[in-house]
Amino acid sequence: MVLVPSDLARLLLRKGVGSMTSDRAVCSKCNRTPLAGELLHVLESERAVCSLCLRELPEAEQNPVRSERVHASARHLAVVPRAA
Repeated sequence: MVLVPSDLARLLLRKGVGSMTSDRAVCSKCNRTPLAGELLHVLESERAVCSLCLRELPEAEQNPVRSERVHASARHLAVVPRAA
């Protein structure tokens, strides 16, 4: 099987997107992926909602059990000193 460069690019893109979506945090109400640094609120029903959707819920449901900050990556990023 011979791959044309556009087919190869499409295959790599599909594989990369598939690996990104497996462990990402997502709002259960709007299906939006919160940006790094945003809070994802976990309700009593164990549903996770973003801050935007939390404001739209009725007053009685606006008390999350916990709130978790969305991280940029599952892997820790190394901070190394740069040469002067």
